[in-house]
Amino acid sequence: SYAHTWLDDNTLLIASADGENKKVIWTKLDVRSMTIIDEGTLEVTIDPGFETITTSGVLTYRKSDNKLFYFYHSKTVVGKKSTSDKRFHVVVLNPSDMSIISNEKVPFDAEEGGSAYGELMQNFCFYDESGNMYFAAFEVEGDIEKGKLLRMQPGKTMFDTDYNGYPDADGKLLTVQYLGNGKVLTYGRNDAKGTSIDSYAHYYSIVDLNKNTRT
Repeated sequence: SYAHTWLDDNTLLIASADGENKKVIWTKLDVRSMTIIDEGTLEVTIDPGFETITTSGVLTYRKSDNKLFYFYHSKTVVGKKSTSDKRFHVVVLNPSDMSIISNEKVPFDAEEGGSAYGELMQNFCFYDESGNMYFAAFEVEGDIEKGKLLRMQPGKTMFDTDYNGYPDADGKLLTVQYLGNGKVLTYGRNDAKGTSIDSYAHYYSIVDLNKNTRT
């Protein structure tokens, strides 16, 4: 279970929680030879009242200012019976030595998108032509996980507090893929109350970031 991002055409970075879900372990790989360039551990913050962190967070590299971001949240225990913190962490890293520049929680209720098994074939983060970062997240309202599409402006290290690019959400965002010119292909899951996992309604939408509409 791991997250990944590319630092350049030949350098792949993977990261995951350690065996006890207390720290984040990372490895840089040279994909031409599939050899380890460097590896180490991040001492991340676990919030009061919680004991572990997410199995795999989400990684992204922002080339414009050479910053690496890792997103995770605190949990009570490992597994399905865990209770999660309502706000996830934004960790800003120096990709050259993997030192932590900052680690802050988002100032609003939201959990990062993702899977306990890693990113698999899904995408949770993308950049538009202006360098804005968009990130799939969700907020739990009653029994519904309502998707959010957050935005972080170029040069910033925290998401805008008053922006949500996924209007009228009725379920969780499972993947987001940028099509260009302000259009996003999203894949969502309708989390109707009482719905079993085998009968979820999954659907595609096209989000227009300029008009803030979803069709």
